[in-house]
Amino acid sequence: MSLWRAYGAFANSKVGRFVLDNDGGLISGATAHSIPPNLEEEVPWSPLNKPVRESRVALVATTGVHTAEQQPFDVDAATGDPSFRVIPGDAELEQLRIAHVHYPLERARKDLNVVFPLGLLREAEAAGGIGELAPRHASFGFCSQTKPLVRPPDGTAHQVATMLRDDGVDLALLVPG
Repeated sequence: MSLWRAYGAFANSKVGRFVLDNDGGLISGATAHSIPPNLEEEVPWSPLNKPVRESRVALVATTGVHTAEQQPFDVDAATGDPSFRVIPGDAELEQLRIAHVHYPLERARKDLNVVFPLGLLREAEAAGGIGELAPRHASFGFCSQTKPLVRPPDGTAHQVATMLRDDGVDLALLVPG
C-alpha cells in the first residue's frame, strides 16, 4: 500500500475523521491558524467589474473530482499528481468521481456539492444569483510542494487560467481539497 493510500485509509476511518475534521477535530483547527498571513505584502486583488448576478462563474477545485470517462488522478504517486481535469459545465453530478486521499470522503460521496458545488451553482444560475455557469471547470488532484504548478509559464495553473480567460469567466470559485 502506498503512503498516500495509507493516509487516505486513515483519513476515511472513524478515528481519522475525528483527528482531521474541521468541525472540532484535533489537527485542522490548529493548523488553519498556524501560518499567519503576511500583512506587510500587498494582497493581489482583481476587482469584479460587474455584479455577480451578471457574471460567468467557474469552479476551480483541488478535490480530485473527475468524470467517469476521465483517467482518475494518480493517488499512488510519491509526490502527488499535479495534473487537472476539465469538467464540462453540463456534466451530470452522478457521473463525477473523486480520486483523492487527503481528506475524508464520506460527506463528499453523499453530496458532491460539498467538494465540487456544481449543482449549487446551477441552482444559483436558475435563481438569478449568478449570470451563467461557465462551459468548463477545473479540478486538480493533489501534489507536494516540490511539483511546480505555477512555473514554468506552461504549468497547469497557467493552463487553467488561460482556459478560464478563453471561456470569458468573470469569477472563479476556488474550492480547496
